[in-house]
Amino acid sequence: MITKTWTWFIAVFLLGFCSCQAGADTIVIPVSEIKQVVPGSSRPPGDAINGYLAQKLRDQFDRLGFDAGSGLVFGDIPIDALTKDLASKCPILLPKQAHIEATTATLSLDDRSSLSFNLDSIKNITVSADITGRLEAEAKAWVKWGLAIPFVSNCEKIDTDHGRVEISLPFNLSLTLVLQLDPRYDSDQVAIIVDKNAVLEGKVSFRQGNISSDFGNVSLTDAVLREFEDYLLEKLQNEGEQKFNEKIVEINNRFNGLDASGTPDPTIDPFNGPTIFVLEETAEDKALTDAVLREFGIPEIVLSMIDDRGTEILLQLAVLDEPERDALLAELGADVGCQALRSRFEVALENVPLYALNEQHCVVANVFAAEAARYFSDETCMEEVAFRSTNVAEFCTQRLTDQAETSLGNAASWVPDENQANDPLPGVPSRAWTSIPSTQMNIGVVSIEGNRQPFMKQFEYKTVDTPSRGNGVCELEMRVYKNDIAARDLKPLLAIHGGTWQHRGFSFFGLEAAVSHFTERGFIVFAPFYRLVGQSDGNSECNGATWRELTADVEDALQWVLDNGEALGAASGPVTVFGQSAGAHLAAWLAAYRSAAVHKGLLFYAPTDALEFLNGAVPLGGPYDAFRDFALRALATFYGATDRASEIHLDRIDYAGSDAELIANKWQTLIPDGVFDLSGIDPLTPPGYLARCTRLTQTDLATVNLARPPETLMNCLKEDLSEFLVANSFNLPLAAAPVPLYVVHGTSDTLVPHAQAVNLCAAIADTVLPIEVIDDHTTYHCTSESQAHIIKGAAHALDLGLCVASLCPAGEPDSPSRVAAAEAVKT
Repeated sequence: MITKTWTWFIAVFLLGFCSCQAGADTIVIPVSEIKQVVPGSSRPPGDAINGYLAQKLRDQFDRLGFDAGSGLVFGDIPIDALTKDLASKCPILLPKQAHIEATTATLSLDDRSSLSFNLDSIKNITVSADITGRLEAEAKAWVKWGLAIPFVSNCEKIDTDHGRVEISLPFNLSLTLVLQLDPRYDSDQVAIIVDKNAVLEGKVSFRQGNISSDFGNVSLTDAVLREFEDYLLEKLQNEGEQKFNEKIVEINNRFNGLDASGTPDPTIDPFNGPTIFVLEETAEDKALTDAVLREFGIPEIVLSMIDDRGTEILLQLAVLDEPERDALLAELGADVGCQALRSRFEVALENVPLYALNEQHCVVANVFAAEAARYFSDETCMEEVAFRSTNVAEFCTQRLTDQAETSLGNAASWVPDENQANDPLPGVPSRAWTSIPSTQMNIGVVSIEGNRQPFMKQFEYKTVDTPSRGNGVCELEMRVYKNDIAARDLKPLLAIHGGTWQHRGFSFFGLEAAVSHFTERGFIVFAPFYRLVGQSDGNSECNGATWRELTADVEDALQWVLDNGEALGAASGPVTVFGQSAGAHLAAWLAAYRSAAVHKGLLFYAPTDALEFLNGAVPLGGPYDAFRDFALRALATFYGATDRASEIHLDRIDYAGSDAELIANKWQTLIPDGVFDLSGIDPLTPPGYLARCTRLTQTDLATVNLARPPETLMNCLKEDLSEFLVANSFNLPLAAAPVPLYVVHGTSDTLVPHAQAVNLCAAIADTVLPIEVIDDHTTYHCTSESQAHIIKGAAHALDLGLCVASLCPAGEPDSPSRVAAAEAVKT
């Protein structure tokens, strides 16, 4: 009775679920249908398309029999005959057997029962059921009575009562179809693939039922059956629950193409699996695709450069979440920007040939084409080198999107190449040699045309962890450039990028674009990245550094070149240092404090003396008054203040008559308490300079009033600041260091006054030099080997030949300042 009842009921209720047989179906959608969905919709374009695809998926369900209403039916349920032995021994008159004849039960569902299926989009699915009802049956029944017979132990029949019974069993049934839809874009098929996975979960519960009987006006049989009512209902409930759970398992098996026992059944098409959406675009649909893409906010310049990618981009935008869409649009912008940049500034440079085997013949390899299996530096293909080609699209994404902020200079962002052929430094994580587009950018005031394109190799030169800062391990990258991978005895040059000590991006791009000028003249160029002050650029592990950490990084970079340069083809001996802006400051640091290891210094528009600058900037109306605001913020940030730099007030120091010796020895009186405003600092994450003094003085910041720091902490901060000011004032140490310097600066520099270069030269020459210049190109000879070149009318970044709107750092094309800047750079 129980088996047939519940099998039938569940089969009826779950008719739609059982008949779903969807495999890897393909749905082809004309672009014209997509176009009809997007305009005028209150939903974002991507969500509108997403909902449209969901409706297509819902239609697919309906065609497969997934009809929510099909479960809400009434029906008659057959009930088998049931005979139950009630007693085997009966010394007194007792019922011996009870019997219910075969009949049918009626299934009725309450009006409040419901099954809902909602699929607003392929990422928003709700399937739920709330079923209440009652099983009711009426059947003929009889009860046999028995009595013990003398000398016989069994209970023997003596009579039978005939009557009727009524069964009523209310139930609640809850069902949940957990339907996971994972939409993704497939670049190989240029399609959206929705992976479907359905799992049915359910539970049945019974309320108190009853069995009533009618065996005449006066009958003990009614009372007898009531004694067994609980037993019969419990049996009904237990077996019903068991069959319900078995059916749930069976249906889930069918979702996966299995029979009831869980064995693969080729006659069952699985529901779980992919549905493929293919966008059909004809030649006439091109305008429609562009129109839909415009709804996504893609600018015309992008559309004009992606004619062959419209369908691909539209499909991706349809399935991506908002942050992912923003990333894709950024990637598209980078792709377009990169293409525009390359078409405007890229020049084709010849490279020293690499060779590859072609059917046992050693031939010149195309380093920009698909990668060969092996590369060689010699025309006999005997000297193998590790080389890999660079994907231009990947390069554009890495360099011209937000990705550059966390990947550029971060050795943790790339995976070292293993088992490199003839690896010169097998113990140092690195990537194979390659050629990159940025070294082909002709953006300098001196053209790179005629140069050869250098090869580039990436190394991890330094790993540092700062537990007190809690931002993880910083892994710093060193890039090495040379014209010929096999060349030896090249002049080593350490090139340090600028960026106000807190940026990499375009500063490094400009440095990289100038690399071929050095490699063409016999240099091997080592370009290290260093930790950054502030939080506005770079990966978080390398952010929030102090001036001590930055200078330690470049000193370690110099030592790395001394230790490893020869293995990469550098000649032994001191290293030439080169830098632009903040990078020139760090190059000057090395020339001042690591002079024995430095051969020469090339400094472009460098801030070279902090105290000399502050002497002229802090007093109102001083010679550096125009540079005051930017420079004070930049210096405070370089010292280690937060991005807002408002806790360090360098303008509250009286610099009149102060020199490095006085600041070093009289810091307690010369630096007032008001220079430091720590009231807004989070004691749990203090900036580096404060954390250092906290350790030195063993101060618990959580227990002190940062608005009025203890004297020991304040004295440490004052002494630390005095060390900063003195150490970053290079005029005296550079005058004493036997390092030839070549300094270039423009008189229209609005970030760093050109007087810094003039006064550095004057300190080296131990004389006074005029700040104002008359000629377009004025050369000061500091010593027989050191020179300062001052370009009248040139601005910061004067070695760049770019003109953006009215901004031309070196001056307009063919202007006297531009000609002079080019001459100074060539020299």
